[in-house]
Amino acid sequence: MFFSLTGVFIISLCFNFLRIFQIASSGEAVKEAFLPVTFIFVNIMYLFIYNFFGQNIIDHNSQVFITAYSVQWYVAPLHIQRMILFLLLKGAKDFTIIIGKIFISSIECFATLIKASISYFTVVLSMQ
Repeated sequence: MFFSLTGVFIISLCFNFLRIFQIASSGEAVKEAFLPVTFIFVNIMYLFIYNFFGQNIIDHNSQVFITAYSVQWYVAPLHIQRMILFLLLKGAKDFTIIIGKIFISSIECFATLIKASISYFTVVLSMQ
């Protein structure tokens, strides 16, 4: 569901950018640009929020690994040492949240999505 919703948002961003460019180049009233600017703002905020929460979870997992790595394991009982070893083995792998089996929910992915929508906008603009 997130994957299809993200695709719709990217297409919406592309065409709203195109509409704002058309309004700016034709000299129409500024009031005409209010609705596309609002849609762009809402779309970007939605994409940012769910990618930010994914990045938050990834950062939290990294912090758990750093804490388990820096603990004084040699003074802990043997069963605690085994649990720390388990945490270190699990934390050594990169933790990612994959949405739609296509992209990772992170701030880097947010930047990629915005860059893609601007690229599509320039392609559509050059075709006119």
